[in-house]
Amino acid sequence: MNGELNTRRPKIDLSLLDSVIENSSWEHSYYLDRETGDILMVTDETQLQLEQIYEENTGEEDDDAGIEPILARLEMPDWEKEGLREADQVERDFGARHISIPHADSDEAYSDMVDFIATVQNRRLQDRLTQAIAQHRPFRRFKDILEGDPEERERWFSFSNGRICERTPEWLRDEGIEPI
Repeated sequence: MNGELNTRRPKIDLSLLDSVIENSSWEHSYYLDRETGDILMVTDETQLQLEQIYEENTGEEDDDAGIEPILARLEMPDWEKEGLREADQVERDFGARHISIPHADSDEAYSDMVDFIATVQNRRLQDRLTQAIAQHRPFRRFKDILEGDPEERERWFSFSNGRICERTPEWLRDEGIEPI
């Protein structure tokens, strides 16, 4: 529960959270605002920009004013400034208010494929999928084989999504969050 004694009850869009976990990338990170339930995305590029701003302005900023005086001097599009504001907010409140949303776990995803294969009725397809996950690049091979069977492919998407939907509330409980 990460040191929290009280369970927080923010309004969280669970389908969005499921999607973020399922489609996470190593090029950006997602954070959950424990108070509001909002999900913030910080790209690697924005994080690097923020670190550069911190380095170039060390000792210059007023902690109470935050990053605003610095952003006011910079010439960049508003959307870029907003991304830096959010990244700064996450940085300042990380652990207390903002927590990192985990990437999909490859071990769990592999286990999901194994469990799904056990439900496949077509013996030939079941054998092909079993062989696929035993080889190099099992995720790619698994998906390639399912491309040839649209019905089973859709069933896989439903199965996989169901598993993610089961794990998301568990992760929230571990973080001391009970969504409303």
